[in-house]
Amino acid sequence: MIRDNRSTDMKIHIIRGRPILEPIACHGPFVTDRRHELIQAIEDSSVVKIEIFPVEENISV
Repeated sequence: MIRDNRSTDMKIHIIRGRPILEPIACHGPFVTDRRHELIQAIEDSSVVKIEIFPVEENISV
């Protein structure tokens, strides 16, 4: 880890390894090895599910 003494907010991590020699598809926070999996991940993350519960009118607090 490299630290910059001018700022306490900055950290850089350098990671080294052998190349995996496989295709990589990435967009935003998503990383996969197949383009169709990337598209599916983006579509899945954009689905918003809202559940509506019935309101009971005579609730005593």
